[in-house]
Amino acid sequence: MTQTKNNDAILEIFIVNKCDPCLIEWWIEIKDLFNENYKKRIYEWILFFDNIDDSKTEYNDYQTRSLFNDTVNAIFQLSLDEEWFSQTNHEFNISKKFYHLVFTSGNLTHFQDENDVFYFLKTSIVYSYFYGLIKVPIIEASKVLLPYPNIENQSIFFRTLFSSYSNSCDLILYKNFLYMNFNDMKIFIKIINGKSIRKIKEMPLQYSKKQADIMLHRIPRFLKMKCGVFKEGWYLSKLLSINSDEQFFLDFYHGLRLDHKINIFFIRDFVYWKEVYLFLTQNEPQINTYNRYGLGHISIRDILDYLTYKKYTELKVVHIKKRSLLKLCGIVQDWDFFSHKNISKPNKTISWQNESIEVWVFDLANIKYQINEISDSDMLYHEAVTLKHCVYLYLNDCISKRIRIFSLKTFCKSNYKHSITIELKDKQIIQARGKYNRIAIKEELIILNEWATNFGYKMLA
Repeated sequence: MTQTKNNDAILEIFIVNKCDPCLIEWWIEIKDLFNENYKKRIYEWILFFDNIDDSKTEYNDYQTRSLFNDTVNAIFQLSLDEEWFSQTNHEFNISKKFYHLVFTSGNLTHFQDENDVFYFLKTSIVYSYFYGLIKVPIIEASKVLLPYPNIENQSIFFRTLFSSYSNSCDLILYKNFLYMNFNDMKIFIKIINGKSIRKIKEMPLQYSKKQADIMLHRIPRFLKMKCGVFKEGWYLSKLLSINSDEQFFLDFYHGLRLDHKINIFFIRDFVYWKEVYLFLTQNEPQINTYNRYGLGHISIRDILDYLTYKKYTELKVVHIKKRSLLKLCGIVQDWDFFSHKNISKPNKTISWQNESIEVWVFDLANIKYQINEISDSDMLYHEAVTLKHCVYLYLNDCISKRIRIFSLKTFCKSNYKHSITIELKDKQIIQARGKYNRIAIKEELIILNEWATNFGYKMLA
């Protein structure tokens, strides 16, 4: 790579390819973090993808995205963990060979999104470092990528290439390869080749026998461990060793929104949240009693919303030792959330949708229903005020597009009235709640299922 002070070879490639301006800005921001040899390796990777024959591989969303842009994005993400690209020239050539073999095999017909591209890039690098483990010819192994290389099929591909023991762990751990750092990857390779998770010296935390069994064979299928797979897995398996009921764990997991940045707080405050998990496990029947006798509509998620708000917004820890869960449910029910949020409500409308969203309409038993996406802060606030629940807490999650919020309305007399609020994440319906957090009734569930089927969504809870 020839470069002068005013001449950046990587930027030149970006300009020729009309690369995403965000990637150009990102490169300008991070390039000074690297020495010249490392910049050269990044350049070689980008140049390789600029020249590769990808004519047999299409990209689903080609009108708004490109394989080149998403591959560069993946390279930049991995570049911040320098060991990924600390390959010898021979290893780098093996990675390039990996791409050529699979791209020309006809078994990789198209990528669906940036996660598919990212997983595949990481697999090519692992292939170069652990080439000696390969027992199945790559073209033969790549047949599992048909009809499309989503994360599940790529996970099977990874297992076929690198694992000597197919039953060493469940497929969910292979899916989490997407989030593994370099050290996680080395640990993972040892596990799937017969090494005990409890005897690997690189493990960030020591697993008990029960935790090891949970981590390898009983981790819920939806988990995405983004803060270091084996570090985060230790904490989650610790909770699951207390109560392994998947629905209970699901409520707790999404109630604390452990699938994004609150993970940092969760790990820091693990003693407290483990205590809460144990408390809710021991007293869960009291929630059912509270709801059964018409005292309110409270769930584990509602309680966690309250505890999280008190702890991280008001900085007032709610101690739960020797506390009555029935009384806590009453406090949560009466929680005057909006008196706090009125102050912090944005003065101007914040929108997170760039285009109009089609309203879905459905008739059931001569009653009209409609579902529309909430696309700005005013709509979200109005939804919360109307149904008197705390969906406005999710404003930042909506702005960052971690989740999407929809409103189900029922036609009554001359207009539509709010019925339930729907939380959607990764095409999965996380929860649906009505006024005062009541659960959805039979008719609403029918509408939800029809809507989910129509748009390819799944009901998680």
